Amino acid sequence: MDPGLFNFRDELAEEVGRVFFHFLNDFTPNKIFSSKLEKYPDFIEQVNLMNQTFSSTIFINFEHIIQFSDELSDIIEEQHQRIEHYISEALDEFIKKNFRQKKIFLKKKSKKYWVGFYNLPFITSLSSHTSKNINKLICISGMVTRISEPYPQLIYGSFVCENFDCKFQIDYVEQFFEYKEPKICPKCHNINTWTLLFENSLFVHFQKIRIQEINNEISSPIIPQTFDLIVKEDLVDIVKPGDKCFFNGFLIAYPGKIKNFYFNDVWIFQNELSRIDQKIFDQNLNATHFQTCFIVSHLFSMDLKLTREFPENLQKTNFFSKSFFFARKDKEKILKIRSKENLIKNLVESFAPNLKNFENIKIGILLLLVGGVRKKTEENISLRGNINIGLLGNLFFDKNQLLKSFFEFFSRTILVSGKTSTSGGLTASILKDYEKNNFSIQAGALMLADKGVCFIEHLDKLKFKNQLSIYEAMEHQIISVAKANIKATLNARSSIFATIDLEKREYNKTINMQKNSGLNFSIFSRFDLFFLLLNNPVEKWDFSFSKKIIKTNHNYKQKNFTKNFFNSIDLYISFARLLRPILKEKSGILLIRIYKYLRKCQFLENFQKNYFTIRQLESLIRLSEGFAKLYLGKFVKEFHVKAAGRLLFNSLYPLNNSSKFHFNGLFHEKFNLIFKKKKETLLQKNYKFRLSFKEFQILFKSLLFEIKNFKKFGFHGVTLKILMKKIMETNYFAFSKQQKKIQIKKVFVVIRYMIFSYQNLIILKSKASPIRGKFKRLIFLKKKNFA
Repeated sequence: MDPGLFNFRDELAEEVGRVFFHFLNDFTPNKIFSSKLEKYPDFIEQVNLMNQTFSSTIFINFEHIIQFSDELSDIIEEQHQRIEHYISEALDEFIKKNFRQKKIFLKKKSKKYWVGFYNLPFITSLSSHTSKNINKLICISGMVTRISEPYPQLIYGSFVCENFDCKFQIDYVEQFFEYKEPKICPKCHNINTWTLLFENSLFVHFQKIRIQEINNEISSPIIPQTFDLIVKEDLVDIVKPGDKCFFNGFLIAYPGKIKNFYFNDVWIFQNELSRIDQKIFDQNLNATHFQTCFIVSHLFSMDLKLTREFPENLQKTNFFSKSFFFARKDKEKILKIRSKENLIKNLVESFAPNLKNFENIKIGILLLLVGGVRKKTEENISLRGNINIGLLGNLFFDKNQLLKSFFEFFSRTILVSGKTSTSGGLTASILKDYEKNNFSIQAGALMLADKGVCFIEHLDKLKFKNQLSIYEAMEHQIISVAKANIKATLNARSSIFATIDLEKREYNKTINMQKNSGLNFSIFSRFDLFFLLLNNPVEKWDFSFSKKIIKTNHNYKQKNFTKNFFNSIDLYISFARLLRPILKEKSGILLIRIYKYLRKCQFLENFQKNYFTIRQLESLIRLSEGFAKLYLGKFVKEFHVKAAGRLLFNSLYPLNNSSKFHFNGLFHEKFNLIFKKKKETLLQKNYKFRLSFKEFQILFKSLLFEIKNFKKFGFHGVTLKILMKKIMETNYFAFSKQQKKIQIKKVFVVIRYMIFSYQNLIILKSKASPIRGKFKRLIFLKKKNFA
């Protein structure tokens, strides 16, 4: 310990530092408590990796400390702020002991090493924070909403007295979120004249983050709570606005400053404080006013269940974090859902079971949740895989019902109204922090819904200036910010689900959908699917809706799916999002055929209203990849392309459902029969079969018997045709024509085995025949078979 750091000795903290030093030296993880899938590196290996990545933090699993000593784990968890410095000093001594020969660690005298703990036993929400959690090691969860610029923070300063005769130096003066000079010089009793020595002082890289309570953790419909965090050293510039993370660290309280606030350059408290001594007033307020802040020591991304990947910077430092794997029970639930017949029908019925006759819209919402495959070109240009859907119409009751079921089905959604939102609220805004005189980035709705869904209600009511801000996010999944000397590109990988009202009360059939919606064509073309919800009088629909409303007023309980089935479908979708199906050549050819036909549909009389561009081809590819994900397939098959084309055709031309124009019978039964015949011919050429051991023995003995009989009658070899005729006369070939081909193939396999591997038979060439002048290949038995 450094003697000048504290004026007193903390015996408990020193003893904790000694025990923690023995933990770093002597601990080996128990195989009973640690899982087989995870491999925890030794602490020496971690220090070597710290040297390679130029990091200064070591991450330790808290379960290992519980295995080592229960008392040590309790003290670290209950009194973490008191012990933090002594734990870091124990790590410094461990590095010096094991790396004395290395000059790299000896040169970095002013560098401080930190310890981060992860895998804590409990996770607390932001709403459950109280003063009891101060100075304790806890884990909290939240979504990042604001990030400040990184800045250096002074932690330990060294000061020199400015008096000419004194020049006394004081080291290790702790700076607790406030610049403090020594109160008095012990040599000359000076008070004011001090200078900071930057060379001997310790500065740490800090960053301020603001997180918000996640929607799932909010108990009642109230305003979600926010909290300020401080990230240091290796964890700086890792998270971005919109990321959901677990934060491990401790909560501190420090004295805050109350400043005079101004409005229009006029001081508010100027008249009230003119008669009072300003210094005495500030001291009395600062003595009673405290602020809280959470200091982070470890980060863990919550999106591993959906993405299975870390950010690039986090992967370098946080190499020993716990990765997410699906449990065995979860895999069994997924396979049960997949093994059932009519998979899409079951998924559609589970989503909004109260609403019927909206199967196409429900299928589109399922594809929106699953999404396509995100790709990158050779020029490092990213192609989006998210699917955007728009609802156009005046049927407001069904829109609200779809909204409710959508929020229940997929919690990672953010609702925005087009009437009240602005461009900064949708994308991002830059705010100024008056305490530290720097700028921070405030996340908008599209950034907060990263890798999720952003629901925009009344998109047509959004102003044209604000609509321009959505262009980049809908196509490139990126938001670029250039303001106040801040230039950044932020991720907005969210799919958009928007509702649009008709420009007039009724749908005009003489005009296309784009003109009925009143949107700009550039925004309209970036939606993959558009569905119509018209309030036309239909007897079946009106009767079902009225019956439903009457049942709800009579407190009628409908038979819905159970919660276990609902949770299993949510797990099925989260698993399907991870897949990356590959497009086959045959399905690509079918995509081109559908694209050509839809381009021709523009010149027909019934279909001249809508435009079909290259964007619809990209959306067709994304939809087919989404169907492949729903079926848990590795490849995009022709069936998936057909389903995607049928859905896209019905969304483009919802009022023209005559069978004449469905791709010239592309989805008709005759067209499917042609493809079935082609598949059968391909299977006949490259068919697969299985040969059991009993069949192999039967064929082996029968071939030997037939060749021995030819030898008895004086023949010096048998041709393959004669041998096959003899064997086909047996009962082994009493099958149909298709099965005979497979059995003949099996006989060839047995003959090859007898010639090359078992070496019972030999093939030799005979003399030339006088008729054709060709050589015959004869099969002979070896002598060892007659012994």
